[in-house]
Formats: sequence, structure tokens, C-alpha cells
Amino acid sequence: MKNISIFCGAHEGKNPRYAEDAKKIAEILASKGINIVFGGGNVGLMKIVSDTALDNGVEVKGISLESLHKLELANPRLKEIIITKTLLDRKDEFMKRSDAFIVLPGGVGSLDELAEIMANNQLGLINKPVGLLNTEGYYDHLIAWMKKAVEEGFKTVVLSKNIVVEEQKKDYVEYLRSNKQFDKTLIVLLTALNDEVSHIKGLELGGDDFINKPISPKVLVSRISALFRRIQPATTETKTIQIKDLVIDSEQYKTVLNGVMHVLAKKEFELLYLLAAQPGRVFLRNEILSQVWGNDVIVGDRTIDVHIRKIRVKLGIECITTVKGVGYKFDY
Repeated sequence: MKNISIFCGAHEGKNPRYAEDAKKIAEILASKGINIVFGGGNVGLMKIVSDTALDNGVEVKGISLESLHKLELANPRLKEIIITKTLLDRKDEFMKRSDAFIVLPGGVGSLDELAEIMANNQLGLINKPVGLLNTEGYYDHLIAWMKKAVEEGFKTVVLSKNIVVEEQKKDYVEYLRSNKQFDKTLIVLLTALNDEVSHIKGLELGGDDFINKPISPKVLVSRISALFRRIQPATTETKTIQIKDLVIDSEQYKTVLNGVMHVLAKKEFELLYLLAAQPGRVFLRNEILSQVWGNDVIVGDRTIDVHIRKIRVKLGIECITTVKGVGYKFDY
């Protein structure tokens, strides 16, 4: 992950924690070498985020409206700023230039940007994670609305990453743990509930960690990183997979179908082997990207689709099924 967009307010807000968390988030991302994309402004939380990131040596890119740029509101320290004529064009630039998004406290503009990203994710137009920093419960009402929309059937549960950070909600945890395709998904319960009963119940339902609010962004990132360190890719002693007349040999990178060897590129082979190792299991797109390409490599949204199409063409069989809006499974 190389570039993250941060959506935040053009004001600092009344609570000093908003500014503190904005600074901490920028410091954490900079410490990991992640560049920042933001609204370009030299005011409010936007200024704090951009100045902090620049002070810590990472690239900062601004995306601003032409009307605002004319008012000379842009951070003068920026080396690059993209100017758009409309809000729609501006949001398109954010989506093109970012691998993920973090939303800090802000006003209507931040809410509009969040809604655009969520809608594009849910429609499958992009597949990029969104983080909502709920400083001092700022977004409690928004989270409550999202849950209500799900309960009333107006919105589906959006699961866009291998880790879900959410208020404790029994039906979310049970939904994830009862759905086989999410059996390896990490669930972190971030909640203001600090009683022993809630803690035990959350873990018994299938949560991997239970984190009480308030918590500093730096500690939260450390807790989540610790969970990821404990996860090791499933290993198997079986180096060769044989399904009907298809043989996949991981030691020699050979794929044989009906006695005929088919040459696959390295990533094509690794993708086929990953899916074929667990026939019928649905792999999420982000899970495939992580296991085949790794977390440190940035690839385009259509990379998996292109590789799967090539596998189908080279083998001449429909062995990989697309599960729309979710991922892929081996079915032969």
C-alpha cells in the first residue's frame, strides 16, 4: 500500500482530540512510508495532516477544486496539486490515486467523499478499504445509521477487507463466523463497552480481539498489526494437487491437463494453485492479492481478472468461477 487518501475537515473542530488524532494518523502513515493524498487545503485538519506528513518526509499530493484554488487556500508547501473543475472529477481523482481511504472528523465534504467511496465499493467499481476514525464518538450517529440501514434492508453488509473494525454488534460477528467464505477473516471489536460480560460474549461469538474506546490511533494500529503477525499462511505437505485430469505441481511449477503440459506465468500458476488447494472455497479479492502478490506490492484493480482470464484461455476449461461482488473459487 503506497498512497492513502485522508478526508477531513477544513476546520479543527472544538475538541482538541480531533487535531491530535489527525497528527498521529499522519505520523503513523509516514513512519510506514505511505504517501498522503488529501484535499489540498492549508486550513483545519487538512493543514495538520499535510504539514505533519511533509515534516516526516513522505510525499503529499493535493486534489483541489478550481474555485477553491483561485482563493489561494492550498498548502504552499505542496510540490504537486491536481486541480479539478467539479466535485465529481475531484472524487474520481481520489479514487484513481489512492490505495485506501481514511476518514477523520469533518463536515459535509468529508461525508460526501466517504459516501462516494462506499457506493463505488459496494457496486464493485473499486475494491479499496475505507477506515473511519471515530474520535470521541464523532461518527457514532453515522455508524448507527449504517446499522439501521442494514437492519431495515436498505443496505447490505459491506465487507471489503480481511479485517473488520466495528462497534460490537452480535449479528455482524455471527454473520461473519457463520459464513464459510469469511472463516479466516479477523474480527476486531472496537467498542465503548468495557464490562466483563460484553468482553467475554464478543470473544465467544468469534471476535479475535476486543478493544475498548477511547484508544490512541498508534496503539490501535499496533494491536491490529500484532494480530496480523500471528497469522501464517496455511501450509500443506501436499506439493501436487490432482483434480480429475488436472495436475498442478508446485515444486516444478507444472500444470498438466489430460496429459498435456500447459505453461503458465509464475503469478498465474500461484493463483491457480491457491484456488485449487481448496476447491469450492470462495477467496476474497483482497485475500488473493495478499497471498499471491503480497501486501507490499501495488497492483491494479483488474490484475486478478486479467490473470484468471489468461488461465482460462491457456487451459481451455472453465475451472475458476467468479462470485460476483465477493471473489473467486475453483470449481472443476
